[in-house]
Amino acid sequence: MDSRLISLVSCSYKFVNKVVVSAFVERWQPETNTFHLLFGETPPTLNNVSVILGIPVIDKSVSCKMLSNVDAANLLVEALGVTVDEANVALKVAWGQSIKVEWLRQWFRQDWHTCSSNVFAFSYGFVISCFLYLGAAPLAFLYQQLCTATRYAVKQMAGYMTLLEAWIYENFFGARPHPNLDYKEDQSRVFRWICRTQSGLSMCILQRLQEDLHRLEAHDVIWDPYHDKCIEHPFSDVTYYSGCIKCMQIVELYHPNKVLRQFGKVKTIPSPSLALVQASRGSTSKQYSIAYKYLDTIWESWENHLLFETTHSVLVFHPWDCVPSYLD
Repeated sequence: MDSRLISLVSCSYKFVNKVVVSAFVERWQPETNTFHLLFGETPPTLNNVSVILGIPVIDKSVSCKMLSNVDAANLLVEALGVTVDEANVALKVAWGQSIKVEWLRQWFRQDWHTCSSNVFAFSYGFVISCFLYLGAAPLAFLYQQLCTATRYAVKQMAGYMTLLEAWIYENFFGARPHPNLDYKEDQSRVFRWICRTQSGLSMCILQRLQEDLHRLEAHDVIWDPYHDKCIEHPFSDVTYYSGCIKCMQIVELYHPNKVLRQFGKVKTIPSPSLALVQASRGSTSKQYSIAYKYLDTIWESWENHLLFETTHSVLVFHPWDCVPSYLD
């Protein structure tokens, strides 16, 4: 299809591994948008979105007005053929969560060019609203939800958990589920894993994973799982874009200079992050609000905003190499 997103219908995991997600949320730092471990930091990047999900990461940044409940419900009815009552229930129950999978299947069967661009904003943060902007939107939305989930009064998070989980499985041996023995290298990497719900006592499993992450060293991480798969999964240069990424009204920091080891470069001390225009990081999701200066034209000319260090930094001898002063 012209949308290039049909693969998302089949690649989404049926279950969310809450233990794995919880253990990593505890390591997320909103100030840098990275997971902090004893040996340094690492986040999902734009290249991860492309390789794991098999969707495009280069596209225009689209802004949409915030819809009222009535407008959002009407758009659901028009686009997906559901009833008004079904639409209202979904909007009430799934605020910031994911829309029904069967609705997604219906959506992907629509004629992409006959739909108004504003229909993409119907869900106030449904995960589908990210993907319908392609590009950096899924990652921006995931970053924002990870930041919100770090607040002590927040008990759940939205975002596309399949992307987060698959990234964890690709990079961390100890968190992996069973591999998919039928996986073929020309498939998106999300299909490498068979995700299942945790069996046994979740708290015991969580505690064990927390302890494993605390003991983890740099050489225990797979920094570049696609290094030998560049033919099947070519690297996207937009990954080196440095600035902010956007999903509708959500704008999040994206600084690949903090994770040079994921690109085969020696980790240096990163430059300071972009300054916030305003920030409020309270204990609840409603009290969490940040704002960066952002222009759509910057993202759309990403070739002019690439990371300087990628052309000047030293190639690694070991994938965990960093300058001596980095950890200090």
